[in-house]
Parts: sequence; structure tokens; C-alpha cells
Amino acid sequence: MLDTYCDVGVRLDLSFENGHGLTELVPGGLLAGQPRGRVHFSGPLSSTLPTMQSGRPHLCLAESWHQQQFSRVPEERVVNISGQVASVDANIATVAITNGSSKFTVVSGELNLPQVVGDALGGQVRAEPMHINFLGDMPWFAKISVTGGDPSQVGMMPKVLQPIVAGKLRGSFRVSGHLGKNAHPERIQIDRVDAIVDRYAHNDPLPKEMKLLGNFTYTPEMVFWRNLHLSGETLSMVADRGSVGPRSGKVESPVVEMPGKAHSLAAIAALDGKDLHGKPLRVNEAMARGSGGMRHR
Repeated sequence: MLDTYCDVGVRLDLSFENGHGLTELVPGGLLAGQPRGRVHFSGPLSSTLPTMQSGRPHLCLAESWHQQQFSRVPEERVVNISGQVASVDANIATVAITNGSSKFTVVSGELNLPQVVGDALGGQVRAEPMHINFLGDMPWFAKISVTGGDPSQVGMMPKVLQPIVAGKLRGSFRVSGHLGKNAHPERIQIDRVDAIVDRYAHNDPLPKEMKLLGNFTYTPEMVFWRNLHLSGETLSMVADRGSVGPRSGKVESPVVEMPGKAHSLAAIAALDGKDLHGKPLRVNEAMARGSGGMRHR
């Protein structure tokens, strides 16, 4: 304890192991594991300076023995929490992240992790930064980059699509959501996706390297996309909107445009009749317009 006779405050250093109980303080099942780390607490225990019954500043503040430890500005009179944490697990939109580590600060109900590094999808994932607000609907967001991850290992990926997307992924995106019980914590926005997949598959008509741009909304029942762009050496596709069922594998996209690349039409057409989730994939083309509709029925 600091300044116990006047402006009382705290300065405390702790270390912890097997901190599963700490992860449960973050609702929604976002964090898990048995983290370990160090925590530093520092700040005044009151948001105001000590006063006398008259409401005037306490005389102790003017005593020669008193050393001002904390700010006099009310907005700055908070207990700051900072430290380092390691061995944290997380689950974001069915992507399992393990061995996460980062420095962190907690100020006024907001948890900030400036640089989280962990393992995911067989590669490395970084969140720079990750931010969780414990007030109101408890919004959170993270700017994610992935290197060497296999997209076929994403839990929401339908089994029928896994052989098509299997490979090495590098790219970035922004994820966000809310942890409040009444704010649909199961719904996660995945925006500004900019990624390249070096696919393992060699026996289908799609290019080995594919670039992906777009925005997604994840729910356990359905994943929706907006402004989806797929491109590669023999492919150029644009889908304004669509959806895929993580469990059913059902793919719906009202219109798929393939501008300026007749050979991309041929590549997609080559998939017509292929087995998809136990049923043939049907590809309808509108060659004159350079666009077509794809639907898994």
C-alpha cells in the first residue's frame, strides 16, 4: 500500500500459473487454457483526492512529509493493470488458437493486448492488436494475420470443401463481435479479408494459387459472405453475396460473375456434375453476359 495516511493507493506485483479461472472472467468462451504470467497493479484507490468534511482538500496534501504519488486529474485516477501472459488458448469463429502470448494492459474496463502471437491451423497467427471492452455489450475486435495456416482445418469449413481449400494460407483480416449475453456473442464479423492460398490440390481445374478478398459473417448455423473475390492464373470470380452451411455444406450464391476470362468459365464449368456433399454440383453459365449462377442443390 502507498500513502496510507493520505492519498491511499496500491502498487503490487503478482505472478500466476494454471490460470484457467482467469480465462473464465472473459465470457463467451473466447479464451481458455491454463495461462501463466505476471501482473502489475498501480494506482490510487479513490477517483478523487482526500477531502475534509467541509469538502476542501485534506490538509495532509500540504504536509511536508507527503509525496504526491498519483495524478490529481480525476480521469487519470484509476488503478492500472499491466503484465504479460503466455499459454493462452482461444477459439474465434471455430479457429482454435493455442500457446498465445502477449503483453497486456487493463484500464477502465478495457483489456488491450498489443501483440498476441500463437499457433493456429498448423501455422502462426498474430493479433496486432486485440481489444476487449468489459462494459455494455462488451465489444471486442482483433486485427489478425496468418502465416502458413491450412484453411481446411477451420472448424466451420464443410468437409466437402476441405480438399478444395487445403493448402498454406498467408493473409490478414479483422474479426469483431460482442461478448454480452444479449448481443449475439455467437455472431462474429470477419472483414477486410486479404489472403492467398497455395493449394495442395493438383487434380482439379482450379488454379494452384488463389487470392481471396471479401467480408464474412459467422454464425454456428450459417456463414454469409459479401463482396467475395476469388482470382488466380485461370480464374476470376466475383460474388456480391452468398452463404455456406458449416454443417450441411450447402452453398448458395445467387450470382457469380467471371469478368473478362473465358477460361475461368471453362474451369468452373469443369466442376459441373462433380460430387459435392453426396450430390452433383450444378453450374449454370450465362456466357453472353460473362456471368453465371452457382448453386449446390
